[in-house]
Amino acid sequence: MKFNDKIVGKRVCLKALRANFETAEMVFKVVDESREFLLPWLPFASLERTKTKEDTYDFLVESDMLRKKGKSIVYGIFVEHVFIGITSVVDIEPSHKRGEIGFWISKYHSGNGYVSEAVKMLETELFETLDFNRVIMRCDSDNQASENVMKRLNYNFEGKWRQHKFQPLRNKYVDYLFYSKLKNEYFKG
Repeated sequence: MKFNDKIVGKRVCLKALRANFETAEMVFKVVDESREFLLPWLPFASLERTKTKEDTYDFLVESDMLRKKGKSIVYGIFVEHVFIGITSVVDIEPSHKRGEIGFWISKYHSGNGYVSEAVKMLETELFETLDFNRVIMRCDSDNQASENVMKRLNYNFEGKWRQHKFQPLRNKYVDYLFYSKLKNEYFKG
C-alpha cells in the first residue's frame, strides 16, 4: 500500500513522519507542552511513556516499521509549516480494504477545525486513492471534542463498548464509542 508522503489542503498540510531525531524533538515538544490537555484521552502522553524525545524517537521507529509492512501511516499535521499534531491510519487490513483513523492536536490549536480538515484529507486519500471500503474511528465516551469530529464528518455511530479500557490516570474503566464510514457513503457526500 503506497501512501503519499505529503497531502496539501486549504489550511493544513499532512506530512508522513519518519524516524529521525529532529522529528522526534519536534513531536516531543508539542506533546510535552500539551501533556495535561492530552492525558485524559491519550495515555501515551504520560511521563511514564513519553518522558524524553528518545521515547518519541522509539515511537517513530516503530511507526516506520509498521508503515513498511503496510499496517499504518503516521502524518504530522502542519499549519503554516508549524507542527501541531498527528493523524494516522492504523490497523490497516489491505485484504479487507479497511483501517482506523486516529488523531491528536496541541492544546494551542484545538477548536480551530484543523483536525476535521486533516481527517477529511486523510479519508479522501483512503477512499479515492487507495480504494478503502471502510474507515473507523473511536474515542473515549467522555471525549466530546473527538466525537464531534466524527459527527461533523458524517461518520455513522456503530455502538458503545462498555468499560472497554482501563484509564489509569482516571482510575476507572471507560466506555468507547465507535464510528465508521463506508466508501459508498463517502461518495454519496
